[in-house]
Amino acid sequence: EAFLLARFPAPDMVLDWGGDTGINTPLLTKAKEVHVFDISGMATIDGVKAVSLDDIKNNRYDLIICSQVLEHIPYPHKILQDILTAMSASTILYLEVPYEEVMREFSGYPDLAQRKRHWHEHINFFSIDSICKLVESAGLELIEIVPNEISLGWRSAVVISVLCRKSRV
Repeated sequence: EAFLLARFPAPDMVLDWGGDTGINTPLLTKAKEVHVFDISGMATIDGVKAVSLDDIKNNRYDLIICSQVLEHIPYPHKILQDILTAMSASTILYLEVPYEEVMREFSGYPDLAQRKRHWHEHINFFSIDSICKLVESAGLELIEIVPNEISLGWRSAVVISVLCRKSRV
């Protein structure tokens, strides 16, 4: 939230793409309205409305959040193109992906898979360069990209925070 609020005021309409119940949606208490699109079918928490792809088409979002999603799906480019259809010229998209230690320390090495010590549910691993290329190839314009250290309570982690918008080309 601090990263987002330092860059623009609290938005009126937020869509959390892949936001489960909405419990971890940034700006949840600051936005006027929060929608969640998620395949889980879980009931959303109070103050959050679950929406379908058809519902999304009938709304105009100031901010779309896709946080901790792209590392789990086989075709992140496809998801970004789907998100692009929900964006207006003024919509800001916030992406957040883990910046795994193996990517920070060994990006560019041909043997990354062998250097990965602990495998988990992530099927994609991103470097700063790879997320930039993904964003641009999906028809998005990069506004800002920052590695951010975050506290998970019991340990810290690093995420890549990305702000972008529809390409103006």
